Amino acid sequence: MKKLSLTLFALTCLMLPTQSWAREGSSVGLLGVGDFFLTDANPQLKIGPGGGIAIDFRFNQRWALESDFYFSIHDGKGANAGDNSQYLLGVPNVNLKFYFMSEEANIEPYALAGIGLYFLTEGSRSDNTGGVGMGAQIGLGVDFYVAERLSVGLSAQFRSIGLIQGNSNSSALMDFGMTGNVMYHF
Repeated sequence: MKKLSLTLFALTCLMLPTQSWAREGSSVGLLGVGDFFLTDANPQLKIGPGGGIAIDFRFNQRWALESDFYFSIHDGKGANAGDNSQYLLGVPNVNLKFYFMSEEANIEPYALAGIGLYFLTEGSRSDNTGGVGMGAQIGLGVDFYVAERLSVGLSAQFRSIGLIQGNSNSSALMDFGMTGNVMYHF
């Protein structure tokens, strides 16, 4: 067992890149999303999974502009129990990313801030809980370069979303999301 562990460790070290690559340019990738809400707003929503795509343009070692399109699926809870299959769509979100490290590395932490347009679809009941609105997000993340043109990443984002709903109602959603990504760099 010890030899197997050492062999796997050695192979992993050999597969990791030994040099850093220029980070300027474009990238495209897939997202996996998990969203939950920090406050009980109208509607009250359970934790929900989702996904999406991201397009990123990195100006230099420190700054990048990212646009993502994502969705998450939520069922109602509390007063909205039974109002299921509501989709929260971020179409699009635009984030400015700041990378902390001035030297290129295989592990790159960053902070992000941005704005987005959000849609919440009506669930299984027609009770005017869907809506459209603007939101802002802040977050922290890290990219792990596993090859010259391939990275995987994880970010945590806090979103504040203001929705305009039917019957002249409005709602504020306070959303916390964890996002995993796989990006291909051009």
